[in-house]
Order: sequence, then C-alpha cells, then structure tokens
Amino acid sequence: MALAATNTRQFNERLVLGIFREKTRRMTFEYAMNDDPDTMGMYPHLVFVGPRGDDTRYAHVLKTVAYIAVDENDDGFLIEKWDIVHHRTYNNR
Repeated sequence: MALAATNTRQFNERLVLGIFREKTRRMTFEYAMNDDPDTMGMYPHLVFVGPRGDDTRYAHVLKTVAYIAVDENDDGFLIEKWDIVHHRTYNNR
C-alpha cells in the first residue's frame, strides 16, 4: 500500500485527490495533482509510491486504467498501463 506521506497531508503541499487498487498486484495507491508545468499536460497526476508514500510517479489516472511513468530515458518516459479497481475520489474542498 502506498498512501501519501503524512507531511503531504498535514501541510497541504499537494491535495490528495483519490485512491485506487492496481488490479493484478492488488496494491493500493493514492494520487494527487501534478504541479510541474513541464509534465502536467501529459501527466496531470502524481501517484504516491514507496513504502512510506514519499516518492511519486507521473501519471494519468482515469476511471479504470492509469498510465504510470515508471522510468525515464533519453527518449522520454517509459509508461506502464495499469488496470485499476476500487477507484475512489476524495471529497476535496
């Protein structure tokens, strides 16, 4: 499970938008808005990863799939398509 780091929630550095479960590996992830102007057009979200949720990956989260940038090379990002289930959005202000 990779939830947003506690300091993210406390200081509102990023507004956490929702949570989903990756279908195959059954791992749960939270995600927030991407505020990086260089990547936010193609990848409007950041998915929290890592054991404490303090790392992020660029992503585009839709209702039943998420496109996750898992690596970067000279040609750009290596993208994985994740099938997702139990997608919930939080009731943000």
